[in-house]
Amino acid sequence: MTSQKIEEAKTLHNKLSEIYAKSNLDPKQINEAKEILNHAYTYYKQAADEVKAHGQFVFEGTDRYNAYVSEFRSDIRKNSGSKTESLPTEEPLKAI
Repeated sequence: MTSQKIEEAKTLHNKLSEIYAKSNLDPKQINEAKEILNHAYTYYKQAADEVKAHGQFVFEGTDRYNAYVSEFRSDIRKNSGSKTESLPTEEPLKAI
């Protein structure tokens, strides 16, 4: 390493040390912030799921319909039509 890079590293270290010292990180506040973030995401996810669930009926027959249909469910529908595999039936239990 050159002396210029060493001096630059020292300067950067000092600046970062000052910033770190000023940032009084309280674990309790961090946990509260994480909890608020998780609640916000949960509410957002619930709202987005509702919009998506109802959007497929509102936009049925339009070009926006595919944006509201689950890819997972459409894959299942496509695959279920091609396979006509029957499930084994169980015999009823006999009373003893």
